[in-house]
Amino acid sequence: MYNHYLKMFIQVADSGSFSKAAENNYITPTAVMKQINNLENHFGFALFNRSNRGLELTEAGKIIYKEAKDMISHSDAVIKYIEKTLKNSQNTIRIGNSFLFPCNPIISLWNHTENHASDIQLKIISLPSDADVYDVNNDIWNQIDLFFGNFAHPESGTPGFSHTWLEDKLLQCALPEQHPLAKKTKLSISDLYNENLMIVKRGISTYIDLLRNDLEQEHPQITLIDTPSYEFETLNQCLEQNCLMITIDNWNHLHPSLVNRPVEWNYTVPYGLIYLHDHPPIVDRFINDIKKIFSQS
Repeated sequence: MYNHYLKMFIQVADSGSFSKAAENNYITPTAVMKQINNLENHFGFALFNRSNRGLELTEAGKIIYKEAKDMISHSDAVIKYIEKTLKNSQNTIRIGNSFLFPCNPIISLWNHTENHASDIQLKIISLPSDADVYDVNNDIWNQIDLFFGNFAHPESGTPGFSHTWLEDKLLQCALPEQHPLAKKTKLSISDLYNENLMIVKRGISTYIDLLRNDLEQEHPQITLIDTPSYEFETLNQCLEQNCLMITIDNWNHLHPSLVNRPVEWNYTVPYGLIYLHDHPPIVDRFINDIKKIFSQS
């Protein structure tokens, strides 16, 4: 549920040395430095200031350090709980999970509700960052039964897929935490005037296209910047260019230096469970249970 390099990052930060962290893990300092370099490349910013005096966390590193400890603790607890309660594969639902398709809303509701089917167990499967979950022929569907995502992708309605609507998610704006608009708890559309606003290119989402049409026709004072997709690099670009980005209200923890703010509009995207048309009966049982839980939440 998290990048495993984060554990090494915490050990390096605690020890203040690549060598000490390497010694504690019985590996070479070079191997430790490679892990930290890979993590920094993944994030797109430095975590440590390196000097002759040793290592010192950057401002971004301090934020990651604080959040990573809580995230790892929570993730480990969730995984241990699931592993402990797994009984057999016949009653196990394998849920895909990634930074763009977080399964936390499903897991949290399931674990804190006593009304679900007690014999159904959940297993979280990490999705590769480049996995195209909207491709019915992707090998990832040999590993997962479903994922919690939006129906905005045009391929989600193609033959081979089925989906169950659970809720509508409001479209919001993500922006750097240092941006002046971040001080506001809610934005008006006029707040976006004279700002650069990143938005997925036309044709990717019919729901986001409705918002695009409104902005283009009624609010030309906003400069729209097309992006082909949402990836971690897209978030880094938003931060580096100090611009805004159309996002979804459950994506408020995707980047430590970005914050989400609702806008005074009612544009939404439908969210729910997406799965293959041909699926085992246990999936139908789970879906019916989840629908009941969502209706009561």
